[in-house]
Amino acid sequence: MFPGLRPVSNLIHFLAFPILVCGQLVPLSSAANAWMKFPTPVSASTSIPTATRHARDVFFESLFNLQKPLTPETAADVQSAEGSTYNDQNTPDIPSYPNRILIIGQIGSHESILSTSQRVIYSELATTVERVFEGGSPKLISGQRIVVSLVGGTVELPDGKTISFLTQPKSFSLERDHTYLLALEYHSSGNFYLPVESWDLSTGIVRANSNRGVQRSTHHTSTLIGLTKDQLISKLASH
Repeated sequence: MFPGLRPVSNLIHFLAFPILVCGQLVPLSSAANAWMKFPTPVSASTSIPTATRHARDVFFESLFNLQKPLTPETAADVQSAEGSTYNDQNTPDIPSYPNRILIIGQIGSHESILSTSQRVIYSELATTVERVFEGGSPKLISGQRIVVSLVGGTVELPDGKTISFLTQPKSFSLERDHTYLLALEYHSSGNFYLPVESWDLSTGIVRANSNRGVQRSTHHTSTLIGLTKDQLISKLASH
């Protein structure tokens, strides 16, 4: 991941797919983003205010600037690398950026959305806030449900055809029914959150959920990875 840079740059990394990770192909069956292959019928997309949906569409379309509507064939041609593991051992575990939001949250259901112009697909993850360390503005509270968005997903068209966009296998992603420490960026116009960095807490132990986290763990420079969830909460609550 690219800590210290603009979170939008981080987003491209976080949501892209790996061809090779540590020199190995990521099998589809073990991919962290395998859920992105399950299609959402276009007609089943959650109804939200038109202006909010438009803002979300515009944001994700701006990441790619595709000129024509997606088809099953053209969508498969859009690819991106999962990210680098350059040496950033002197930076904080949790990336620093303006208006950072830091929470523990559990990922629930997801919907994949085809933008109105049909030039991009992104997924919306219903996320329940469990604990707030840095709430941002508007301030988050425990128990609140928010939308965390990722680029990529699969939709089913009215004619039964499906379009998959940036669903190539990844070794790291947010997964349904998992609990994470999430560093987020809030986009007020579309009322959604983007993940900048994350750590998986689902086993009760802090685990890396990015190439950056794995590198820091390997070099023993992380102050978070390996802590119990309770130790993590105590550490973050004391700051």
